[in-house]
Amino acid sequence: MMSQITNQILDKILDELQKDNTKKKINNNIVDPILLYIYNKIYPYALCILLISIIILILSIIILVQNVFSKKS
Repeated sequence: MMSQITNQILDKILDELQKDNTKKKINNNIVDPILLYIYNKIYPYALCILLISIIILILSIIILVQNVFSKKS
C-alpha cells in the first residue's frame, strides 16, 4: 500500500520534471545561478594558477637556454 503511493508520487514528480517548461524553470532559477556563483568564486584562483604556470614555463625555458649556452662557452 505505502510503496504504491510512493511509486505514484515519484512517477508524478518525474513526469513533471520531464516537461520542457519545468526544465527551463529549473535551469533559469536554480542551475544557472549556482553555476554563475561558482564561476565567479573560482575565476580569480584559476586565473592566478594560469599566470603562475605561464611564468614558471617561461622561467624554465630561460634557465634551459642559459644552461645550454653556458656549457658551450
